[in-house]
Formats: sequence, C-alpha cells, structure tokens
Amino acid sequence: MMLAEHYPRDDNGWILFPRDTELRRKLQPAEVMEHPAKMNMHLLIEIVKEFTRPGDTITDIFGGVGTTAVAILMGRNVNLIEIETHFTDLQNQMRAGWVDQEQDLRQLVSKKIDGYTGDTGNLLVINGDNQRVTYPPTDHMIFSPPYANDLAKLGGGALTAQTQKSADLYTHSRENLGRKNEFFYRQAMGKVYDKVGQSVRAGGTVTITHRDRSRAGRRITFANSIIRELTSRGFSVLDLNKWKAPGTIAQRINAEKGALVINDEDVLTFIKDE
Repeated sequence: MMLAEHYPRDDNGWILFPRDTELRRKLQPAEVMEHPAKMNMHLLIEIVKEFTRPGDTITDIFGGVGTTAVAILMGRNVNLIEIETHFTDLQNQMRAGWVDQEQDLRQLVSKKIDGYTGDTGNLLVINGDNQRVTYPPTDHMIFSPPYANDLAKLGGGALTAQTQKSADLYTHSRENLGRKNEFFYRQAMGKVYDKVGQSVRAGGTVTITHRDRSRAGRRITFANSIIRELTSRGFSVLDLNKWKAPGTIAQRINAEKGALVINDEDVLTFIKDE
C-alpha cells in the first residue's frame, strides 16, 4: 500500500501534488474559490483510489464546497454534511452542472484512476450541524476538520475585504465549530468522533487531512490527538502520510521575515476494527 505512488516525493518523503486550480475550474462553480480551506483535488482522488472501491459509500462530515463529491465520478456514492447553506447551495449547483457532461467528466477524472469507465455514483447533500444530524451508515469517511477559533471573526478583523468575506461565509452559523473556543471545540469534536465511530462499518476507513499551526514561533501539532481520538473509538492506524502543500504569497513573505511557516499536511488513515 502506497498512497499516490505515481506522484513524486521530496527528500522528506512528502508527496508533491500540483495545484488543483485547473481541475477545480472544470468541475466546480467559480464561487468555490471563496472557501479558504479546500482539500486538494489530486489528494482527494488518490485517497478515494487507494482506500475505497466502486459502489462504496463515502461520507464527508465537513462537506465544504463539495470536493469529496468528485468521487461519484469514480463510481462511489457520497454523502456531504455541511452546516453553511451557502456551501450546500454550491454543492447542489455543482452536481446540477454535471448532468449534461457526466461522461466527459468521468473520462477527465478516470485519467487519474487507471481508466475507470463505470457509472456515476449517487450524491446526498445534507445541510445541517454535524454535531446533531444523524450520519448515514457509511463504508468510509474523508474529511478535514476546522480549527478552534478559525480564521477571522465574523464581521471584522481580516487583513483584506476578500479575506473577510471568505471568513464570514466559512463561519457564518453560530454553531460552526470554527467559531468555538478551544474548550468548547474539544467537547464538540468529541461528540463528532463518537458519531464517526458509530456510523463507519467494520473494516471501513476514515481518512483525515490536517495541517499543524504555528503560534508564537512554535509548532502546534494535531496528528497525535487525532490518533488518540480515533483509536479510542475502535479504529486502528492504517496509513500515515504527509504532502507538501503549495505555498502562498503570504507564507513566502512570512518565511522571508523568519517566521515559522507550516508547509506539510498530515494525511491520516484509520480502519474500523472488526
């Protein structure tokens, strides 16, 4: 087993995926670019290819702009749970835009998955709070949880108007986990992980992508806490990877100033014990 075996790796062993802007523009509405924390599509496709099979059901409990929905073009069924109505609207808009070009889009994605030519899977979009909605039974989960106190606060504090707009859309709902402080965030995520453990079938997988943060020149790590949460709920570690995320202009400027910049992102995969 080797995730993304056809992609290069750097000297650290981190996977090197290209930017996904061109692929995303072919598959999603332009408005998805407003979301500040999109999973790289090349990474998503490789996770689906490695850990799932056609006919399987995948659930993303932090659905965002619907990147995981691309898996239906690979013959998987996908459930997306997302609290922000703006983004579930975009998910539905994306799916409606695929209706008249499914064959071409399957061919586009199949170039990355060894020529899959089967049928398109089903997509279920759920607009709701993942702390409260019922998770459908599922074979696999793929998601990237937010941080506590995520991004700029609603209505003020961002560096630019566009950044503020993105932050407001991302954390609009009062119950959005990204708006909770560290204490309440940990409590809420505990409930979320409980539901993850209850909904994934035995032998199914959970893949979580998460990037560490820097604070006052120190690296704040998350992988060990995620591993503890999942292994305490009947999962075992299946695969651990890192990929090197493309840098931003802001990161380059901060690095030139000597600030600690986090370039790698963890890709943690677990299997539900039988």
